[in-house]
Amino acid sequence: MQNNISSANTYLNAPCERCGGKKRVARTWKEKIPTLTGTITIVEYSQIVCRNKICQEEFEKKQVEETEKRQAIKVKKDENTALRKAKSLLEANKARKTKSNSIKL
Repeated sequence: MQNNISSANTYLNAPCERCGGKKRVARTWKEKIPTLTGTITIVEYSQIVCRNKICQEEFEKKQVEETEKRQAIKVKKDENTALRKAKSLLEANKARKTKSNSIKL
């Protein structure tokens, strides 16, 4: 059984949020995605862009900036997680040493 999901027309009929101009489909592609039941679902993707080139360039520039910002946040989070784990391990080792020293006394 195959399902076909497509709703690009919904977005095409809506005006651009930034400039109010019309949108167009830049490219369309399909992917086959397996489901847990063993069937294949065909998903059709459409890249919808603004017809105003200046508006679209500004959107793409802002999207790149947001992607870089998210990546920087992820790197910082990974660093903080590594520091937290290292500190936790250090504290656990100190507690073990203290406990073993108090048992010997």
